[in-house]
Amino acid sequence: MKKIPSTLAYAFVLLCALSTQLTATTQSGKSIKHWTVSHLEERLAEIDNELPQLSQLSLRGGVGAIGYRSTWWQDSEDNTWIEVQLDHTVSIDCVVLAPTIWRTSKDGFQADAFPPAFRILAGTENDPKGQVVAEFDEHDTHLPRIAPLVIPIEPMRAAWVRLEATQLSTRYYDNYPCLQLAEFFIFSGTENVALHQTVRASSNVTGVGGAWDQRYLVDGHSPYLMHSGRGMHSQPFKTETGERPPLTIDLEDNYPISRIRLHALEQDDTVPQVSAGGLGIPEHLKIWGATDAPFTDPILLFNYRKNSIYDSGPFIEFTFPEQHVRFVQLLAQEDNNSMPLKSIANRIGFAEVELLSRGKNVAEGKPAQMEYTQLEWMRPLSALTDGSNLYGKLLPIRKWLEELALRHELQTERPLIVAELSQRYAQQKQRLRLMTSLAVAAVLIVVFLILIERNLRLKLVVRTRKRIAANLHDELGANLHAIGMLCRQADQAKQPPEMQSTILTRVRDIAERTSESTRHCTNLLESNIIGENLAEELKRDASRLLDGLEHHIEFQGEAHFQRLKNRRRIDLILFHKECLANIVRHSQATRVDTLVCATKKAITVSITDNGQGSLTEVPASLARRAKLMRAQASIDHLSKDGTAITLTLKLRRLGTLR
Repeated sequence: MKKIPSTLAYAFVLLCALSTQLTATTQSGKSIKHWTVSHLEERLAEIDNELPQLSQLSLRGGVGAIGYRSTWWQDSEDNTWIEVQLDHTVSIDCVVLAPTIWRTSKDGFQADAFPPAFRILAGTENDPKGQVVAEFDEHDTHLPRIAPLVIPIEPMRAAWVRLEATQLSTRYYDNYPCLQLAEFFIFSGTENVALHQTVRASSNVTGVGGAWDQRYLVDGHSPYLMHSGRGMHSQPFKTETGERPPLTIDLEDNYPISRIRLHALEQDDTVPQVSAGGLGIPEHLKIWGATDAPFTDPILLFNYRKNSIYDSGPFIEFTFPEQHVRFVQLLAQEDNNSMPLKSIANRIGFAEVELLSRGKNVAEGKPAQMEYTQLEWMRPLSALTDGSNLYGKLLPIRKWLEELALRHELQTERPLIVAELSQRYAQQKQRLRLMTSLAVAAVLIVVFLILIERNLRLKLVVRTRKRIAANLHDELGANLHAIGMLCRQADQAKQPPEMQSTILTRVRDIAERTSESTRHCTNLLESNIIGENLAEELKRDASRLLDGLEHHIEFQGEAHFQRLKNRRRIDLILFHKECLANIVRHSQATRVDTLVCATKKAITVSITDNGQGSLTEVPASLARRAKLMRAQASIDHLSKDGTAITLTLKLRRLGTLR
């Protein structure tokens, strides 16, 4: 909706405007799509908490004024307008349009021929063109509706207000484009200044008995019953048939009175209503005011005549020049054309009598007096001024209309929020199912990885056992073989005692060396050797095993030893140790040279001796160790006596071994 910015002093009107704008963006589908679920839930809770506190959209039944209808046109964009001329220039701040309501077989109650596009203009007597104070087009969200449309405007002085329809909608009756309205309210604060004012229109259709006349556009009769939905309900008061005594209300003080509102007692709780329209309201009623009880200074406040059924409604409101009075008397007049005195309709009664002093009902709670026959079924006379009707507490007209409009906005917004929440919940369920599936998959993957890791550990244990077995086989096998030979020599009695002592000493030395070798092998598997210790360990083994022989060991690229895993370092140490042991046992060499060279791509260990050189292939023990560490071992015979055994261990690109 396009409208001039408003700085109204009435907070409720601002709330209506804010709600209208919020609903417009909501219906466009652009606003709530960006709300969080918690925001949507909070907004839904706010709406559900607020709706029970607002007036109900209860439609009136029976007969009465319908409102205004223009001539129908062939073109829905024909210029159709209506104008309310105020009796004097007054400050206005709000316009309310009550739609004519039609009940369809498909959609139920709907606004009939309410303009989808229009603008509101206002001006003074010296400004016949006026200014646009509000404007709607077909993209705004005021339709569909049965509630009144509240249009807050910038407070301004005006002597006339006009509605210009820039686009018409069709009436349900015959699908012809026209303009229909049930009531045109113009508010100055809490007062409807359009009540009973002059109406001009571009065209006017008068129905049977005067229905649809343009004067019914400002008669104060809307399609709604005042159903506030709060407070205690009150039964109406009516006299016995044939009795219409004067009704006097004592305000207990002088008040400036300018309005009276009579609530009819035909507001029954059945549809259709059990009583005809206007029951209890005399066809001719004079309303008097006075400052004293004997009415020595009577002032005629209003002279009401009910010319047709269209002159009555759920409440009838009269305006008159402001008068200071304390007592107000309602006196039914007998006319020649009135109903017989004993007719069932010939009685007086109201649901409520409101006397308005500058917007405030000063009759509420004040005593009423009437001389009538008191019957058992009659309600107390105090029901006339208790501030309630059959549906609860009575509200100021503007506040009541604003609550109806706000209820419409909230009820329009609520299903959109519910639908969006349902969609969000469905998406959350879908995400939850997806997350559950992913979680199950993750658990299965973790279990699978655990099984793989366990399998790898088992393989690692098997490899470790093979290494230990190989080391023990190579180290202990030779030593035990030597011990066995020495024991056989000791069994021969031919050796002298000195030789036997030497043999036993050698047996003891071999046994101690075997025990030390076993411990050393185990310690190697359990230790965490760093790169610097690898070179030291190789030197230590060479010194221990090659004792008595000339030996030399050289290292190149020691920094790359850091890239080796612990088990690979152990494998290198055991390979080197086994190679030196074989040289000592079998080659009868006097010199051994070792070169350990490390690069980014590989580690090469070359062991050269000057022994007999009778080997034609890599010994089985060394080949087995090379295979365990996924390395390559080769043997070369030198030009002279001697043999060179080379181990090549390739490294992976990222520094881990193959």
